[in-house]
Amino acid sequence: MKKYQFWNFRSFSNRVMLSLIILVLVVLVIVGSFSIWLAREQLEHQVWSQLTQGALATHALYEVRQQDLVETAQLFVERPTLQILLLAEDYAALDEYLETFQGSVSPDSVLVCDIDGHMLGCGGDESGCRLLAHQPCAPAVALDRQITEGAVWAESGATIWLSVYQVVASDQEAEPLGGVVLGMAVDSMFAQQLASQTGIEHTFFWYGEPTTTSLAEVPVWENRKFSQGGIPYYALSLNLGGGVTDYLALNVQDLTTMQRHLVRVVTGSGLGTLAVISLLGIYFARWLGRPLTGLSEAAAALQAADATVSSQAMSEVLHRGQIREVAQVARILETKQGDLVQVHQSLRQEKAWTKNLLESIVEGIVTLDAGGQIMFFNRGAEHITGWQRVEVLGKRFPQVFELAESERSSSAYLPAPGEHCKLAVLLADGQPATLAVTRALLPLGDESRIALVFRDVSTEEVIHRMMGYFVANLAHEFRTPLSGLAASVELLLDQIPYLSLAEIRELLNAIHLSVLGLQALINNLLEGASIEAGEFRVHVRPVAIAEIITETLHTMHPLLVKRGQWLTLDLPESLPAVCADLRRTEQVLVNLLSNASKYGPDNAEIIIAVTLERESLRVNVTDHGKGIPDEQKKILFHRFVRTREAYAQNQVGMGLGLSVVKAIVEAEGGAVGVMDAPSGGTTFWFTVPLAQQAAEGKNESIGC
Repeated sequence: MKKYQFWNFRSFSNRVMLSLIILVLVVLVIVGSFSIWLAREQLEHQVWSQLTQGALATHALYEVRQQDLVETAQLFVERPTLQILLLAEDYAALDEYLETFQGSVSPDSVLVCDIDGHMLGCGGDESGCRLLAHQPCAPAVALDRQITEGAVWAESGATIWLSVYQVVASDQEAEPLGGVVLGMAVDSMFAQQLASQTGIEHTFFWYGEPTTTSLAEVPVWENRKFSQGGIPYYALSLNLGGGVTDYLALNVQDLTTMQRHLVRVVTGSGLGTLAVISLLGIYFARWLGRPLTGLSEAAAALQAADATVSSQAMSEVLHRGQIREVAQVARILETKQGDLVQVHQSLRQEKAWTKNLLESIVEGIVTLDAGGQIMFFNRGAEHITGWQRVEVLGKRFPQVFELAESERSSSAYLPAPGEHCKLAVLLADGQPATLAVTRALLPLGDESRIALVFRDVSTEEVIHRMMGYFVANLAHEFRTPLSGLAASVELLLDQIPYLSLAEIRELLNAIHLSVLGLQALINNLLEGASIEAGEFRVHVRPVAIAEIITETLHTMHPLLVKRGQWLTLDLPESLPAVCADLRRTEQVLVNLLSNASKYGPDNAEIIIAVTLERESLRVNVTDHGKGIPDEQKKILFHRFVRTREAYAQNQVGMGLGLSVVKAIVEAEGGAVGVMDAPSGGTTFWFTVPLAQQAAEGKNESIGC
């Protein structure tokens, strides 16, 4: 059944449809954006024009207010009553007169002063009086500036004042009687009156500091635009002179609403147009891409080696014949169908065979691209390194194969093509391993890849090093007692007629010690070989532990006498029989006493203590040496392990004695261990199972 994949944008029809939609969308975005921008510019131009007209109207209102103040001041100074009160110096009546006058005119305060600038009377707003009283009102210094008959600005606290000054002249006196100052407060009421007259909000600043506003609060804006209470405003500054600036703010909420409505209209129209054109594009794209879809189905069937489906699909394409070029491609594809199917099947079989071959090889195989990234990682490589294929694909070779003993990149140590080398690397679990690596080049078209074949030779390396160490120590172990034997025998042969009995005995003791050393060494070697070969066996039978200790002391006596050491026995009064191999258990005790003598100090005590436990006897051998670190106790019973104390004292040995002790004790059913002695030194202990006893009357039978 044919299925049209609408969301497969790699198909020709879907790409045509998508391209058409994108083209229409781009055109709509450009046209819509330009329309919105043009309308917005027109609306903003109208707003700024309205704001500019408001500024001109505001400036005209200021001039009217100033002119009213000037004319009121001129009329006031010409009143005879004012002149009479000043000539009579009746200042109480002057205050009442000023209060009456201020209530009948627009100024908020009226101040009368003498010619020297001293206040004589004041009416109206008290803050205005304090301002005018604080500042001299003489014509030359009034309000910190030269006062003329025009209006000037002043500031008191948080209020700006608009004031005028007029001289009071007298018909009877040649000198002026004083001066009159009229002030109008520019406060919130003043700002709100201006806002109601101009339709624009006003905020007044005195040398950059805000004093009053018709808004709810002083606005903060940038680039002549701000928003307050969710309402947008456009602002314009109007310099009134004297440090006073009026910032005009126009509410553009209607403009914003109109712009949003315009955007919605343009967007809705564009989306509607896009939907109509998209439907037409889908139909056109499907009609145009129908033969290509059939051709792709034929190619897919051909790739899957389904010749029947491929032939049907190509026949349908040829039958439709809507596009001449597509029909021509279908004819060519039909003629090559058989060959392609055969080649495809052959390649699939060869690929499967190659993949199975690579996966079945136990050696690790890794291929790298030109940049050193891992492209292939077979199962052998997973087994050797511990890395999973999904974890390493795409990573660089040094990231996976990190050198264990160098900070350099492992790529620098790869062999040349056709050669091999050994790399000490860290595996996935952090353990070191030695890999034998061979390199080859795989040419693939214009680029080539590197193939690395490797195997883990860590065991071979360890065995090689152990064999070298083993042979060297074995030669040293044999050389020392053999040299002693040769020297003693040679001295006996040459000097025996002249030697005393004590000297002969001393030479024989030396020969005896050398023989004991060789015997212990050979026994350990034989036991180690039988353990390695899997042929190690013990033959247990009921035996007395005292007999084992006695034979061991007889064997070790010459060695202890030579070093001035003595044994202390701590035995219970009665010892039950144990199940043990007599010869091998003697070997265990000889090895432990030999180590105690070797690593303990001369002229010191060695203690053998036997304690009875529930089902076994425990034998402790304690020396007074320097002890063994805790980290070495864990590996002390492994093969070829020597303590740091052995290296420090240059003691010979191959590290086989304790491993043989462990094998013998565990084969007899006991346990072995090591611990620190309470009085210093080290205690090696082992247990031997008790023999089973059954008594009936006076007869006793013992068995294992």
